[in-house]
Amino acid sequence: KNVVNMSWRLAFHSTKLVTSYLFPVRVKAFREAIFDGNVEIIRALAEKRPRLLYQTIDADGNTALGLAVLLGEVEIVKTLLALGSDPNLANGFDHNHPLVILAKLRQEESSTTHLLADILLEAGSDPNRIVHYQADNLNRLDATQTPSFCETPFLCAIRYSNETLVKKLCDKGVDVDQPNEDTGMTALMLASTMGFDSIVNVLLDAGAQPNQVDFQGNTALHHAAAGYGENIECIKSLIARGADVNIANEEGSTPLIVAKENSNDALVKLLTSASSIEPQSSKLSSSPVYDKVDSATEQTIFSFT
Repeated sequence: KNVVNMSWRLAFHSTKLVTSYLFPVRVKAFREAIFDGNVEIIRALAEKRPRLLYQTIDADGNTALGLAVLLGEVEIVKTLLALGSDPNLANGFDHNHPLVILAKLRQEESSTTHLLADILLEAGSDPNRIVHYQADNLNRLDATQTPSFCETPFLCAIRYSNETLVKKLCDKGVDVDQPNEDTGMTALMLASTMGFDSIVNVLLDAGAQPNQVDFQGNTALHHAAAGYGENIECIKSLIARGADVNIANEEGSTPLIVAKENSNDALVKLLTSASSIEPQSSKLSSSPVYDKVDSATEQTIFSFT
């Protein structure tokens, strides 16, 4: 497997290197105009050769729109879309969608992120579009990714922990429960796996269903119990919003069993305590208070305030 991954990486980067020498002069001029923010040259070249709006223009496989988003050039993005750039066209190598390129920037609370998201969405960029990506093995965030995987831009925004973009997409009415077509994993499951408690709460506020299951019968609680770190806060948030701790997956495992299999003592205590508590509604008017006392230590081990 390591040999295959290494061969794939070498082929990927060798192709980029060779491609960088093959761009015609007009493509290079178009790319330079984007870097320089020269709207007049961009418009003149695109009107003379419209295909410049759709083809790869650099060694990373970016389209003109993808490059402009990457550079955070708001006016250039507006210009390219007005000229006819496709807001859903992925780039040429890793197949990144324009919204995914924006998600990777992770400029928290950046006005540019808000502006670019609004511009792309207004132009028809689809956060629930199914895109088949080629992951860059040198910069992979998630070890479970393979060189080729399927995901929506919305799920990618969560994977890259871009809370600003996640909030924006939720506000715009994205389908928060659309599952990954390969695994059945939802946005809430992914955020729970990664331990992104703040994003978990954003998704729950947007109506994400805490008891939806993936293709193996796992809920968000299963994913949190099997995810990175202890995920205490994620699990507290899920339980407070109606997650059922007693749902078993196709293998017959509940989240508690998963936590035990991972030797996660803190989660075992939390889930054991929660198993006897009636789940709350997924939409709460106020924060509930739960207290569970360990009879052996007389200490509160499970509390929401």
